[in-house]
Amino acid sequence: MWIRVVNKGDLVVAQSSVSIKEIEESVDLTESSIRVALPEGEWYLEVSIDEISGPWIVSDLLAITKEPTKPTTAILEFCTTHSSR
Repeated sequence: MWIRVVNKGDLVVAQSSVSIKEIEESVDLTESSIRVALPEGEWYLEVSIDEISGPWIVSDLLAITKEPTKPTTAILEFCTTHSSR
């Protein structure tokens, strides 16, 4: 699995693969959620389960973090096509 962090200008600012161990530790299959740490800012998240070439599942809503020292929970709905954001 791959995760990308995209800024409001649609620029990919971080991209990383997620190992099986990280998936076991960070993904809650019952909630269809994943824990990620983000710096302060406004971000879109994209996920691919089929290598870096995609297809990418993209969030339509911003994940907004204001205080990186405090955990923030954001519930993002994903769609299977790239939205116009």
